Amino acid sequence: MPTADPAIQLDRVSRHYTMGETSVRAVNELSLSVANNEFLALLGSSGSGKSTLLNLIAGLDRPSSGSIFAHGQNIASLSSLALACYRRNTIGMIFQSFNLLPRMTLEEKTAQITTVWNRKQEILTPAGDFDAASMEKKLRDAFTASEQVK
Repeated sequence: MPTADPAIQLDRVSRHYTMGETSVRAVNELSLSVANNEFLALLGSSGSGKSTLLNLIAGLDRPSSGSIFAHGQNIASLSSLALACYRRNTIGMIFQSFNLLPRMTLEEKTAQITTVWNRKQEILTPAGDFDAASMEKKLRDAFTASEQVK
């Protein structure tokens, strides 16, 4: 029986930082495959690279080297706009620091997300047919048209 492509595939992914004169290897040459519908838990001591790894998979950070594939697409090579689309359509995260707008209630935040989502609905493609280059062009065209109306 043929197996489906993994949901997440990391191939020799590294993320190194420089802090002063010290090189920090937060993630070093990690290869990992996560199947569709697989449950995975990351365990490790503070500073072991768990958050860095999650940020890489979510497209919030870029690897120093290696490839990160999500449903067959190399997200490490996506533009910032295509990564934003990937995160919006594919990833759900709960952050350690909540990144919330303190002046808005939960209802206001939810209404804002719904308003933005409904406004952009006509330019979105189904996740199964995701094409980053096409999505990026559609979003740029929509934002340009929106700016002309103002």
